[in-house]
Amino acid sequence: MLVVDHGGNAFTECIADHVGADYYEKYRIDAEYAIGLAAQTDTRVLFVAQPVSRTEKSVGTHYVFAGLPESFPDGSVRHVSTWPVLSPDGRFVQESTCAVHEPGCVDGSGFLRSLPPGGHLEPLGAWRYALLVADELVTAGWLPEDAVSRD
Repeated sequence: MLVVDHGGNAFTECIADHVGADYYEKYRIDAEYAIGLAAQTDTRVLFVAQPVSRTEKSVGTHYVFAGLPESFPDGSVRHVSTWPVLSPDGRFVQESTCAVHEPGCVDGSGFLRSLPPGGHLEPLGAWRYALLVADELVTAGWLPEDAVSRD
């Protein structure tokens, strides 16, 4: 299986000239190209939506990736959003309550995302991200249920 997590950018040469609707179409074409390459070896593809930014905007590829599975009704392409665990209600969340067994949990609280100016995942956020992806792979039937440990 192939797991793709990409937020999109407009800085590199391959995308810099694409603006507006053309930007999203370019990402869709590139995603479908990756799906085509994966299909050559019967590889399934999971697209992962990144959490919202500090400005509470979704990343450029969020809706592009979310719409891909409907074009592949055979189930070989799936999408999962990190929003339930990292951006509840589409909001930026830096710190959260947590269980003692979760990485980065201190006295019942831990950081999901790094302090400003960054927004990268901290240990608690990375743990929850990984579990979300693993759970989606189990739900899809791409991993056996006992492959995921929460300890």
